[in-house]
Amino acid sequence: MTHPVDTTADLSQKQCYHLIVDDAIINDDSVVTLSPTLMEELQLHRGDIVSIQVCKNIKRGKHIYVLPVDDTVQGITGNLLGAYLKPYFRTSDRPVHQGDVFIVRAAMRAVEFKVIETTPSPYCTVVQDTVIHCEGDSIKREEEEISLNEIGYDDIG
Repeated sequence: MTHPVDTTADLSQKQCYHLIVDDAIINDDSVVTLSPTLMEELQLHRGDIVSIQVCKNIKRGKHIYVLPVDDTVQGITGNLLGAYLKPYFRTSDRPVHQGDVFIVRAAMRAVEFKVIETTPSPYCTVVQDTVIHCEGDSIKREEEEISLNEIGYDDIG
């Protein structure tokens, strides 16, 4: 059994990313493995076909506006920004796109947030000096599920 190899790839010519290269289950470069958390955030299912493309010139975010999904914040008191969002975005520069739903795990809870707006629009990278807004009523799960029922990649071909 071989051990994973820690390697560095220069993907953006500005930053280096560390990759863990592990033994492939099958010898096919067209197959990727995604974590269950990432699959959930991307609303993917096992066996889905995924296209990975470079998104050049992602600008640094000035402001983002996010709201929690209502059924994931029931019983939570306190400041969601301080307890969930700031620690989540502080760990690394994270790209976001309007309409994204992402999960933040903290304080033994998982809270879902939806990206309502970004400046610049429609996507940006949340960096240390990006202002994060999280004021307003939470999003109803039913409203979010309606958007999930719209025509998507699963419905094509």
